[in-house]
Amino acid sequence: MGMKGFTRIFRHLRGKLTLSYTITAVVSFLLFELLFFSIVFLYVSSNAPMFSEYYLERYAPQAAPYFTNGSIDRQGLVIWLRLINAEVPQQWPLSNDRPQLLAVVDSYGNTLASAGPRSLPGNTPIQAQLLPQDQANLAATLRRATAEVRQGTDGTIIAMAPIKGSGGQVLGALVMNIAQPDRGMQLTSIFQFILLTCLITAIVASLIGLISGSLIARGITRRLKQLSFAADKWSRGDFSAQAHDPSADELGQTAQQLNQMADQLRQLLQVRQKLATLEERNRLARDLHDSVKQQVFAVGMQIGATKVLLRRDVDAAETRLNEAQKLIGQAQQELTTLIRELRPAALAGKKLSDALRALATQWTAQ
Repeated sequence: MGMKGFTRIFRHLRGKLTLSYTITAVVSFLLFELLFFSIVFLYVSSNAPMFSEYYLERYAPQAAPYFTNGSIDRQGLVIWLRLINAEVPQQWPLSNDRPQLLAVVDSYGNTLASAGPRSLPGNTPIQAQLLPQDQANLAATLRRATAEVRQGTDGTIIAMAPIKGSGGQVLGALVMNIAQPDRGMQLTSIFQFILLTCLITAIVASLIGLISGSLIARGITRRLKQLSFAADKWSRGDFSAQAHDPSADELGQTAQQLNQMADQLRQLLQVRQKLATLEERNRLARDLHDSVKQQVFAVGMQIGATKVLLRRDVDAAETRLNEAQKLIGQAQQELTTLIRELRPAALAGKKLSDALRALATQWTAQ
């Protein structure tokens, strides 16, 4: 019973409109979300080197305080690099991998501190761990104080950012080597994230669709009910009812057209009623001419013959009078029938006051 009652709701127009609005809202929100995340994924994937350069340029100034008065706090740099190494997976777009190497080098390229699986011992020249192109980028970073980044054919990103002192001189460089995440794992993580967000989006979109669809459908069904109420009145012959809908849309125009049609039908019925009355009068006139008039004429002939026979044959005269009496009785019966037909059926069972009131109302309307 409960399921039937639930499905019965969607058989009505309001339920159908609400359901369609809900489905449209959910599908629209989900498509928009999928399109948005697809664009973000493509943008971030194609601009991974730019993000690495951005992060490195943001972290590099934090290393300057460890270069003070010509001495270098190596232990402090190691702790700082480990903290950065833990933060990168949380901020690196579409990746949960930590950097393979995160190192701080001096102005000569010697390692001062490092962290990561491929960390280097102190004072180790980092150039030995770099390809020739990366060595050239490191030299450019230390010489021109500009950040350099390169993405290898295997997806590995080598980024370098200068560490500047208070006077603008280059104290060293922050070097990061991070591998691109596995595509399968990356897509799995993205799919899980999108699935969760799609579920939340579907719930929110369903609520929005239900509320907005119910409100919109309520307005439409209310206007249709007004049209249905007026049409029911018209079907019962009450053409005084009007469909009130002042809107200028299609439903409002339909209501105006139906009102005009009802007024035309009312006028047509009035004309047909007048024509029917005229036809009834003509029929009664024919009936009077064909029956009562001829019977009265026959009575006159019988009376005339009776006058002649009264002096010569009383029995024959009495016979004529009997025939005349029969004709008069038939004429009376015919007149009674015609009078009953002339009496309007609308007055049947009404009092005189009610009949006069209805007649006065009809007369004032004319």
